[in-house]
Amino acid sequence: MLSYRQLNIFETIMNCGSTSMAAKILYTSQPTISRELNRIEYQIGFKLFERLQGRLKPTQEAFIIFEELKASRVGLNRVNRLIEDLKLKEIGELSICCLPFLANSFMANTIKKFSQTNTDVSFTIVPLESPYIESDLSSQIYNLGLTEMDHVPAGTTLVQKYQFEEVCIVHLDHRLANQDVITPQDLENEDFINLSKTDPYRSHIDSIFQKENIKRKMLIETNNASSACALVHNNLGVSILNPITALEAHKQAYRIKIKKFSVPIIFHISIVEPIYRPKSLLTEQFLKAIDCEFKTITRDLSIIK
Repeated sequence: MLSYRQLNIFETIMNCGSTSMAAKILYTSQPTISRELNRIEYQIGFKLFERLQGRLKPTQEAFIIFEELKASRVGLNRVNRLIEDLKLKEIGELSICCLPFLANSFMANTIKKFSQTNTDVSFTIVPLESPYIESDLSSQIYNLGLTEMDHVPAGTTLVQKYQFEEVCIVHLDHRLANQDVITPQDLENEDFINLSKTDPYRSHIDSIFQKENIKRKMLIETNNASSACALVHNNLGVSILNPITALEAHKQAYRIKIKKFSVPIIFHISIVEPIYRPKSLLTEQFLKAIDCEFKTITRDLSIIK
C-alpha cells in the first residue's frame, strides 16, 4: 500500500516533470525524491517512468494512476486497488491498428485468448489499408500495429515478424481439388480471381505467370481477399492469396480447398509499436496472445494442406 506521502511525491513529479523540480516544491533534495520514486516502483512492482537521457517519461500506467489521483484526491484505498489491478494487468485499455483481413476472426481469437487471463481491459480495433495504416501508426495513436509492409513506419519499432506462404484456393468440385500442390502450369487458361493492382503481392503473382508465358482468364478483380474467397466458394474461379484469410473462409465452411502453390510467395505480418507513446504492461501480454494465435494458424494450415 502506498502512503499519502508517496502518492504526493508521485503526483508532484507528474505535475512538474522532473525530480529536481519536485524536490523544490516539496522542500527536500533531489536524491531524496529519486530514492522515494525508486522505492515506490519497487513497492508496486512496475515502472512508472522510463529514464531517457536523464529525463523522466511517464508510462501509460503512470498516466492512469495520475488521472485516478486527480479524480479522487483523498481516495487512497481506491488508488491502491487500482495499482494492484495494474500490477496484475487486470484493467486498462489497448488500441490496435491492423489490416482489414486481421480485424475479423484473427483479432477476435486473439482477444479471447488474452481475456482469459486479463479482465476489464477495453479494446479499440481499427482496420486500415496501406498507406493509411502506416501513416496512423507513425502518429503514435495506437499501442500496436499489424502491417504487411517490408519497411517499418516512421516513429515505430519492429517487435516481431511472422512469415507464411501465399496459398492457392480452388472450389471443392474443381479438377485440381485433390491435387496436393498447384503449379503455374496447372492454372493455364483457368478463370482466375485476381487481387487489386494496388495489392502488394499482385505484381509478384503476375510476374510468375508472365515469366512462364502462362495465360489466365482474369475475368474478376477484387481488392479484398475475403471477397476472393467468396467468389471461389461460388465456383467462379481460382485465386492465390494470403493463408490467414483462406483459413478463415475454410473454417466458415466455404466450399473451398486450400492448396500449396509450387512457387513460394512469401507473405509476412510485422508487429510494430510506437516509439514515443508510453508503454503499457498489457502490451507484452497481448503480444503473447498474438503469438499464440499465429502458432494456431500455422498448425491448422499444416493439418488442412
